[in-house]
Amino acid sequence: MATPRTNDLAHPFSAKDVKGLIAAGESDLVEFKRLWFDLEQAEGKARLTQDVLALSNTVRPDAPGFILIGVDDDRTVVGVQEPPEPETITNILANYIHPPADVRCRHYDIDGLTVSVVSVSWSPARPHYSPRQHPGVLAKEVVYVRRDKTTGTLTLPEIEVLIREKDARFGPLTHREPIQCGFVQKAESYKGSGLVARVTNVTTEPVGGMDVMIDVRNARNPELFYRTRKLGNATLGPGESREVELRLGEVTFYLATFDPSNGRRGWASIDNLGSHVGDRWLDVTLHVDYRDRDGFVRHLEQRVAIDA
Repeated sequence: MATPRTNDLAHPFSAKDVKGLIAAGESDLVEFKRLWFDLEQAEGKARLTQDVLALSNTVRPDAPGFILIGVDDDRTVVGVQEPPEPETITNILANYIHPPADVRCRHYDIDGLTVSVVSVSWSPARPHYSPRQHPGVLAKEVVYVRRDKTTGTLTLPEIEVLIREKDARFGPLTHREPIQCGFVQKAESYKGSGLVARVTNVTTEPVGGMDVMIDVRNARNPELFYRTRKLGNATLGPGESREVELRLGEVTFYLATFDPSNGRRGWASIDNLGSHVGDRWLDVTLHVDYRDRDGFVRHLEQRVAIDA
């Protein structure tokens, strides 16, 4: 079987391709691990982050990088037991890497044994670094890179080269606030149109960990409340916009009830808001949470009033 070239591989690929990577051995773009990182501990998350960061700053547009877990340094497949869900890896790295890196985790059956493959693709937003640190493992003031078969750090001149390359692709950063958000279309029930909100990344780097929620309150009776999540843990690329829509037909209000005979509380749905002036006035709030370059969760709000 011919060994596939690294730059020929792109997700999804097959168990045959994984075998080809194993046969080719470790390199600056391929690393073997016998066991999974202990993701229940902060140190394990930090070690995974360091390895992924090193690859993310080493890969090229035509050559992704790979961490194969369940493979010895001598290319022997030993397999792993109970590997983590890919979503777990995504969520951990979303909190530990900035700008968000293009990373995927998949599990493959190799001759009856499970091998996990963490693939790292080139991102135009590099250099990537961590806004977090762990003593002796992960530092937030350095940029990691693969040098031959080991993890090293970039020098200041090397970091400057990457930043200049990024500025050449995207242009310099011109906005202080990385996210702009607001409503771009009001809901009009008689036209059947919904309320549309837009969230835009106005920077030259991806912004991750983004949640978008919309709250609706009745202006006359604020106890009538509705909330819906429209985006969860999303990532916006440089200059990317996402629009979400709230249709009035999906809004259901509930009012708390209390039965004094047994002390139980319940909820009653409100199907008819009434026909008096102001009964259908609604106050709507757009909530946007995102993770900034220092790893902190930031919150933005925009409000609009509508007559449903």
